[in-house]
Amino acid sequence: MSYRPPEITELNGALRRNSRGWYWRDGEHEPRARDLLLEEIAPEWRRVRRGRLEWIEIPTDWRTTVEHDELIRAVTEMVRDYASIGPIDDVGAATAVGRRGHRRSGYRVPLQIWQMIMTQPIGATWEALDHEAILLRARELGYADPGVDR
Repeated sequence: MSYRPPEITELNGALRRNSRGWYWRDGEHEPRARDLLLEEIAPEWRRVRRGRLEWIEIPTDWRTTVEHDELIRAVTEMVRDYASIGPIDDVGAATAVGRRGHRRSGYRVPLQIWQMIMTQPIGATWEALDHEAILLRARELGYADPGVDR
């Protein structure tokens, strides 16, 4: 038995990802689309190195800054499965008061785990100049823009 990851689609399934890239429902390759990775939508949390160990520090209140469902799922699983909890530097507070040494509660996720999970594709993206042409092609395959009455 082999694991088969769930299919990643965009535009209500008109654009689909496979191991060779992004393809339209009718099988035509879409070279303008590329993978959107979790790391592209993740906050820039602090990266720390102590000797050979590296990790990402995540504040315990991280959910207040994260809105994307896939990112929430990924960070929740990382924190649950791999993180240690303890004091982390509060970079925002240190900047606000102009001195170092402020600490807050947070999680430490090993950098290798962070990188492995954050490089997973969660959808497609393309250049802004290609947006209208891609929407037009999707409409040809039955895609209906959300909120547009037909």
